[in-house]
Amino acid sequence: MTRASNAKRRAIRANRRGYSMVFFAMFLFGFMALAALVIDVGFARLTQRQLQGAAESAALEGLRGAGADGFDEVTRRPAASRFVEWHFDDDLNPANGDDGAFDSGSGRFGAGPLVEFSGGAGDPSMVAGQLMTVDPANPVHQPQLSDGVSSADGFRVTLQRGSNSIPAADLYSMGPAVPYLFARGSLLDRGAIAQGVTVRGPGVSREQPALTIGRGDDSLSPRLPGLLPFALELNYWNGLITAQVPADEQTVVGGEIGTVGRCFDLGAVDSLPLMIGRMLPPAAVPDDGFLDGYVPIYTSVSNGIGDTLRVVGFGRVQAEVSTVDTTQVMHVTPLPQQVAAENASAVLCYRLALSSTELAAILAANATIAEPLQAPASGSYSE
Repeated sequence: MTRASNAKRRAIRANRRGYSMVFFAMFLFGFMALAALVIDVGFARLTQRQLQGAAESAALEGLRGAGADGFDEVTRRPAASRFVEWHFDDDLNPANGDDGAFDSGSGRFGAGPLVEFSGGAGDPSMVAGQLMTVDPANPVHQPQLSDGVSSADGFRVTLQRGSNSIPAADLYSMGPAVPYLFARGSLLDRGAIAQGVTVRGPGVSREQPALTIGRGDDSLSPRLPGLLPFALELNYWNGLITAQVPADEQTVVGGEIGTVGRCFDLGAVDSLPLMIGRMLPPAAVPDDGFLDGYVPIYTSVSNGIGDTLRVVGFGRVQAEVSTVDTTQVMHVTPLPQQVAAENASAVLCYRLALSSTELAAILAANATIAEPLQAPASGSYSE
């Protein structure tokens, strides 16, 4: 190898000095963009899901009990707000002093991070070289709800960050946008980075016919209403509602309520909670007494081979069973429609072993029930 070639190689290497810094800078911008995509967008998505979950839970509670005594909107809004607080609390125990987000402000559960930015290099609009700090006493966003406009078709809750517009909802909260962290070191639009990410979690609950009922408990105070130990035939129920009979009297023989219903033993019901599609339990002689709760409504359903008596819905009634001169009678009074305060659901809790023909017939019968018991069903909505 000649001296001339060695000198040429040294000259080439000298000309390449600094290339590694250029490559590192290019790699750094790319790395920051990738980190922004994974981490910053991940923070935004997680925050949205946290807000969404809290909003849907609160919307369910906000509609529950509508139409019942003592469950007006003034009562239901605070109950819905508590569900949001509980959603972001760490142990739900306010007796332990510093125990969570809504007790002393030092909890770690919340809807996304809170970050403060200060300083910076160069033009402020570049949001470059800023110092990021987190307040240890307030590291996450904790939604605080405000009363909004009453919804005409259910109960709506909207929790949002980054938007200053007041949503059309019964309850809402607003907060700072979810901050960009790694995106500040990328080449993304600087204005968008400074504004942060706007996220929204909307929840809505609308009343729908109850499909599942749980067992009641009279030992609680207040009592827990639930499934009553008798059922009424669909046509009879609809006739009661239409005629508005104050207290229809029926004779009970061997647990059968004339030809319009059947009493049964709750302890013998092998599938509780009881839901539509279940076969009517066998008859059982009832005890005398006063009953108040949710009654199953049944009808005959064909499975293509034969007919079976199956529950197709629920209603709300009061009933009194008494024995007069060895004859047992029942007085049945249907109560006004309401959204069940508790122990009722608008969804099926368990899988049903039904044919498509049976299921279609049951759902069709459910749609014909006059003034059925209602239950809140949650979902989301867009504005």
